[in-house]
Amino acid sequence: MHENSENPSGGPAPGGRSGYGKSLDPDNPRAFRCQADYLRALGQLDKALQSVERAIRLDSQPEDLARDYLLKGVIIASSGNLPAAMDALKKAASLDPADPLVFFDLAIVYHAQAFEDESDRAYAEAIRLTTKSRSIAVPVSQIQPPSKRGKPTTDHPERHLLAPPPPPP
Repeated sequence: MHENSENPSGGPAPGGRSGYGKSLDPDNPRAFRCQADYLRALGQLDKALQSVERAIRLDSQPEDLARDYLLKGVIIASSGNLPAAMDALKKAASLDPADPLVFFDLAIVYHAQAFEDESDRAYAEAIRLTTKSRSIAVPVSQIQPPSKRGKPTTDHPERHLLAPPPPPP
């Protein structure tokens, strides 16, 4: 592993765990994607965004880039910039049009911006893709389209996309 002088975390993880940030391989986009997700969970959205941007610069495969843009969209949505989140999620959908989670998240972001027709189409595509995928554990019959849920809330069963990140421990 290499020391990463561009590590956006700025040092050890909360709780004093040593070595965090110093062991990231500067050429490994997966490491930066994982770091971005970790930082997002801690509520450090600016640093998370820096990490996912680094992963985007390093990745070259469409499926990996799609994961990066999906995570970027989730991070940006968590910060409240729904138009920018929508752009990142659209990019993810263009890179991996077979990923139902991208379309679920797009449906939520569209709904939160009152784009009900787009939300319903994205939801329908997510359901269509979900019925073809064995990797989704939520029974399709238990998921309501965003337009049937009423006002956007943070109690979405899919992934809590619009919920604020939890407070740091």
